[in-house]
Order: sequence, then structure tokens, then C-alpha cells
Amino acid sequence: MLFQKLKNHKYLIRRIILTAILLSFACFCFSQRNCFLSERKMPFLPNIKGTETNEVSVIGSHEIRQRFVAEQDHIGRIRIFFSNPDSFNTTGDVTLTLEDADGNKIADTSLSAEYISPAGPTIFYLGGSSEGPNANGIVETVQRDYAELVTNVEKGKPYVLVLSLKNIKSGKDVGLIYKTYHETDDLAEGNALEIDGKEIRLSCMKGALLYRKYSKRIILSFVVLLLTALAFVLFPIEKLDKYYGNRGVVSRAITTIMFWLTPFVTFAIIETYLGKLNTETLDLLLSVKGLFNMIVIGFVWWVIYTISNRVKFATVATCLFGSAFGLTNYMLVAFRASPLIATDIAQVGTALQVAGTYTLTWNQAAMWSLLLTVVWCCIALSVDGHKGLPARKRLIPLAGMV
Repeated sequence: MLFQKLKNHKYLIRRIILTAILLSFACFCFSQRNCFLSERKMPFLPNIKGTETNEVSVIGSHEIRQRFVAEQDHIGRIRIFFSNPDSFNTTGDVTLTLEDADGNKIADTSLSAEYISPAGPTIFYLGGSSEGPNANGIVETVQRDYAELVTNVEKGKPYVLVLSLKNIKSGKDVGLIYKTYHETDDLAEGNALEIDGKEIRLSCMKGALLYRKYSKRIILSFVVLLLTALAFVLFPIEKLDKYYGNRGVVSRAITTIMFWLTPFVTFAIIETYLGKLNTETLDLLLSVKGLFNMIVIGFVWWVIYTISNRVKFATVATCLFGSAFGLTNYMLVAFRASPLIATDIAQVGTALQVAGTYTLTWNQAAMWSLLLTVVWCCIALSVDGHKGLPARKRLIPLAGMV
């Protein structure tokens, strides 16, 4: 009797469960809202032209103070240019501290002098160690692992960056690059450079503050996709099926279209976890490597379909399998800077124990992959499924793949 009552209300129960999943994911997105911060690069003295570049030696111990006015409410990275031609033999300690106008410390970061970039920008993340982003000169590839390091400031208020260099030694000179402006330039009030207590007029460090602000476009995209999935979940498609003779025409059409698109969606989910968005994913799809990946995904997809003979189940299971694989890759890259390899499968127990000691952080790419997974699966589960081809027709393509 209870089973019959549940069966009579299966569409209502389905809508309640899927709606709860979508709302829960929306709450998760809100809790990870720092992922939606996009970067905006601003020099220490904005909108100033007509400069000449200078260099001052920082061998030994020095304190350099750079005053600036905050252009946004969140600071992500800070870029400062040095000259360090003998970086591997450079020793000493570098600390960057952010202070307010009253000299109160807000946040700081440090790195060993050997990580000072030889010629390009040295990257500082306030609130954590800055050695990782500068290791081996590789900066952009590890940037996503530091996306959560955001320092809150107040737009329009003056602040001071204090660069402390202690016991800097090297086989060659190590210098700080700074810019000097012409007397006629309209300098922003409150910006000035001090080196060991001496103010350098009309000057500032060469570099930039990379502010972070919420991207309205990305937030809107997330909201639209979640609302679209919610609309599918709440729309009574079963009534349309009854309208067309109760043969499930509409549900069959939706599940069939999604079934054939699933390998491509799964490919996009896996690659997006690794930071490949939009055109990057499309370019990879058209490459030899992308073709090989699609063959593997297609094989898994068709195996699930051949065994289950359920179009909807194959759609959801393939998507979840691909997302789980992509998430595993994402975690391994974040924890040890290398993707999943075959030997990792045999060590899954040890990996789970070790993973318990880490705190997983999410970046924007991972959130996109999770969104695609949740939306695709919820839409697929919101309609009735159906059986596919006869066993013989399912096995022939599988045999051809093998």
C-alpha cells in the first residue's frame, strides 16, 4: 500500500529531491563565493605616464615602504619587479607586510630570497607563503591553488606595503626596480616610495596590485543555469507526454538528445576541472589528444549503456563517472602538483587517509565543473527514462571499439 502511494506521487517526490539538490548546491556556491572574484591589475600609481625605470641595490638589509590608495575592496596577488640574475645563489629573507595608515599590520607573507624572480615579477600572496607561486619561475600554473588568499581592504583608503629584505647575499647584485615620474605628472595623493627612511620623490615600485572583485557576468551565468535546471525539474513534462498519447514522446526526445550529448559534456567537465575553459576545451577536443580522450569517454559511456540498457541511467552514470575522475585529478594536482596515474588506483586506501589531512579549496574552474555536473544530472533525472536498442545492436559497436 505504501509503495503504491509513493508510486502515485513519484513525480512530486522526484521534484522535491531534485529541487533540494539544486538549492543545496546554490548554498554551496554561496559558501564558496570567493571563487567568483575576478582579477583587475592596477599599478601602485594608476593612470600615470611618462616614466623612467631605475634600480636600487637591496644587498644586505633594507626596508622599503610603498604607500598607495586602495582601488578595490579585495587584494589578491601583488607583483613586484626585481633584478636577480644569480637567483639560485641568492640567500636571505623577504617579507611583505600590508599596514593601514596608522601602522597596524593587516596581513603579511614571506619567501626565501632564492625565489626572487631573475627578471619577471615576483608574486606575493598576503596571508600565506609566497614561495610556492614563485618556485622554478612557474607562476600562472599554480595561481589557482592560491585563489582563496584574498585580503580585505577598504576602497579609497590609504595603505602601506612594507618590503623587508634581511641579509640578502648573492654572487651578483640584487636590485629593486622602481619608476620615476616627471614633475608635470599629476600624482595620486598618498602614493610615495621610501627606501630606508628616505623618500624618493615622484617614484613607486615597478609592479602592480591585482585587486579582486566579484564578476557579475559569472555569477549571472551560474544563476541562469541553476534556474534553467530548476525550471526543467518543476515543469510537468509528464503532462506533455499524456497530451501526445501517453507514449512518453517528449521525455524520450529529451533523454535521447542528452544521451548523445553526454560524452561531449563529460569531456568538458573533466577538462574544466583543470582550468581549460571555453575555447581551450574546444581546441583540445579538435586535437589528437582530445580525440583519444573522447574515445575513452565514449567507450565507458557505451559500456554503461550496454550493461544497463537505460538511456537515462547511462547519461547520469557517465556524467558522474567523468566528474569523479575530473575531481580526483583536481585534488591530486592541488595536493601534489601531478595528475592521476595508473598506480594511484592500487593505492586508493592510502590516498584517502592522506587526503583527510588536507583542506580542499575550490577554484572557479572546479565550480564550473560541479555546476555542469549538477545541472546535467538534475535535468536528466527530471524526465522519465526508457530502454534503448536491443542487446545485439548494443554489443556490435562495443565489439568494434574493443
